Amino acid sequence: MSAREYQCSKCGTKTARGAKRCSNPECRAELAFCSFCKDVVTYELAENTGGKVRRDLYRCGKCGERVLKCRTWILGGSCNGLARAGSRWHRQICDDCKGGATEFAKRVGVLALGSALGSVLRRK
Repeated sequence: MSAREYQCSKCGTKTARGAKRCSNPECRAELAFCSFCKDVVTYELAENTGGKVRRDLYRCGKCGERVLKCRTWILGGSCNGLARAGSRWHRQICDDCKGGATEFAKRVGVLALGSALGSVLRRK
């Protein structure tokens, strides 16, 4: 099974999933990975909040849904995801970062459980 190939939605140039700008020198459009349509898309500002607490709302260039930049992206991480603008949980991180955070939480939980069980067994 081959990996999916992504393209810039403006000029059609092949691009990587994590690309933040189109590699075509004539285009150089800003790109992101949309959590709704699961594709690399261009985006445009839909609502400027101008605040420090509330983030700006964007509109996906392909599906037209209202999205937010992922918290990981805003904090300087290597994410280029657009999170769904909806409930409180969805307003935090994109689907990719959410999956990574869930995996991390599972591993920490298993290690904590193993450590607690090991200390109980050592006492006997």
